[in-house]
Amino acid sequence: MTALPGVLRRGIIQPKYILAIVIVLMGMMVAMGLYEISASRQDIMSVLKEEATSLAEAISIMSDNSLVCFGEIEYLVSERLLSNARILELLDSESPLSEEMLRDIAEQNNIHGILVYNGDGTIILDSHTQEEPALQQLEARIKAFLSGDEDEAIINLDEADRYAIAVRRSKGGAIVIGVDSLEILEFRKSIGVGSLIQEIGENEGIEYIVLQDENGLILASRNVTQMRRIAGDDFLHNALDHRQVDMRTYLFNGREAMEIVSPFQIDDESYALFRIGLSMDAIRAAESRGRNRLVFTALVVLAVGAVSLSFLLVSQNHSLLSRAYDRIQTYTGVVLENIADGIIVSDTDGTISVFNKAAEQIFKKPGDKMTGLSVNELPPSVAELLTEAADSKIPERDTEIRVNMQDSGTRLLSVRTSHFAGTETETDSVVAIIRDITEARTMEENIRRTEQLTAMGKLASAVAHEVRNPLNAISMIAQRLGREFSPQEDEEQYHELTSMVKSESARLNGIIEQFLDFARPPKLNRQQVDMDQLLDETVSLVTMRSAEHGIEIHKEYSGLGRRMVDREQMKQVLLNLLLNGMEAMPDGGTLSIKGYIEDETLCIEVSDTGEGIPEDELTRIFDLYFTTKETGTGLGLSIAQRIVMEHGGWLDVDSETGSGAAFRIHLPAGLEDGQ
Repeated sequence: MTALPGVLRRGIIQPKYILAIVIVLMGMMVAMGLYEISASRQDIMSVLKEEATSLAEAISIMSDNSLVCFGEIEYLVSERLLSNARILELLDSESPLSEEMLRDIAEQNNIHGILVYNGDGTIILDSHTQEEPALQQLEARIKAFLSGDEDEAIINLDEADRYAIAVRRSKGGAIVIGVDSLEILEFRKSIGVGSLIQEIGENEGIEYIVLQDENGLILASRNVTQMRRIAGDDFLHNALDHRQVDMRTYLFNGREAMEIVSPFQIDDESYALFRIGLSMDAIRAAESRGRNRLVFTALVVLAVGAVSLSFLLVSQNHSLLSRAYDRIQTYTGVVLENIADGIIVSDTDGTISVFNKAAEQIFKKPGDKMTGLSVNELPPSVAELLTEAADSKIPERDTEIRVNMQDSGTRLLSVRTSHFAGTETETDSVVAIIRDITEARTMEENIRRTEQLTAMGKLASAVAHEVRNPLNAISMIAQRLGREFSPQEDEEQYHELTSMVKSESARLNGIIEQFLDFARPPKLNRQQVDMDQLLDETVSLVTMRSAEHGIEIHKEYSGLGRRMVDREQMKQVLLNLLLNGMEAMPDGGTLSIKGYIEDETLCIEVSDTGEGIPEDELTRIFDLYFTTKETGTGLGLSIAQRIVMEHGGWLDVDSETGSGAAFRIHLPAGLEDGQ
């Protein structure tokens, strides 16, 4: 047996070597600790810089959004006033107005005042007594308006804080409607960038926020009274000239702050600087923790070294190593068998050596039979990933694939493949960690769709309500014009036009009703429904049409039981899916309706043999107003999904181009047999 090196004497390392090792380790620990402190400081400063830059960008975006928001509000106010003035002008053209009528209209519509002028600019009707300064300024504006060619105008009265519009009267003169602009101005201030800066500046960790140009401060947080000018600061001057984001340590009110400066474009030619001061407390705390860890680590190493100098034994027993190895192997096998993710290990020839229980559940194949077989016994897409990993020798790769399982349909799998280089006695191997993420992804998609439908429903409701009021006024006016007036010439054309206005108003009102129907969640009239009978009734509605188009209907359901559902709304969902499937097969094909119970959940599947849905459209088909049909509205699937979700279920789809599409309705358990 070869003699052991002189370092070892009877299985014990000599103390001088242990001391040398301890000293080296302590030196390495101190160096690593100092490096960690420096790296942590740099990392925190980098994070602070990114946070401040993002904050400056967010403030810039919010300021732009506030301007857009205020402009939209001004537009809506002016449109409302113009609508009221136009209606008054129509009423005035039919019969004389009165001050009492004007006062009633002003109170009902929250209008400050309504004035009626004659042709020479003299007030003939006034809903409220107006202040003299406002009347004097308004008189000049109205005379200028009457002398011009415009039929409508918007007027701002600075001295009286009024905002008004004027509409020319058919009898000569003008109708003027005004509101108090102070509330609008206060609202503009509350959403302005100055308020944003002051509110954000109150947050913990932010020392100050300043918007500054070469002339001085433009906006600042509440705790800022004065700041160094750009002209006298090379750092600020350089950042402004080069339009670049930069950072430095700056003394503010006796405290060090990490200052980040970011250019801000005021207009096409002018720039300013956002100066954001962030607290240095995080950096100081990190440095303190680093120093404490360094001291603690040094003490630990010193203690370990002292103990090692006296007691460390280096004699290793071969049998102990063997038992440890066997124990590790046993533990590894237990972990592999009981881990929640599927584990498949294969060699470079594609022979499977490990196939754990989770893999058995995913692929519905016994592990003892799969061990020793080729990876080609797996679904093609999985086998291709394992083969590619063995050939490319890429250390690690994450992929998501869709796999068609015979018993459970298409499943979405997350696959991580890793290539491990072998030793002189072992070949290379490939490890695949597989997780079934179908349900998780479906849940994420349902949440996203729910949020999207809710938001779009609210928008639809708001738009519909805003449009309905002026639309009703237009319809009423058209009815009165058609009923109460008869022109002396072109009477037939006149009545055609008024009739057209009424019919188009009715059509628009129908569209508004669709908006409101979608905005309101469907009210369910739940009752005990035999699901087999409901499917039979719905299929019978499309049987004749399917025969005309050469479509064969295949039914596969029986004993689905009873569920507490809204019969008519669920029939609407099924009919929508059946008709969509038929429209996907203009040249004929097979339309299948399948019903089954899976994990106590009722599943109804409607599939066709059409061209399928392109992958780029698959994630959008439930979006509101998305349609690929020339005459489609884009509401069918959105409403169908909403009805199913109101029942506590969900609606999903599987499709591949050229292989048709399958829509599945999932209804929860606990609703059958009257439960």
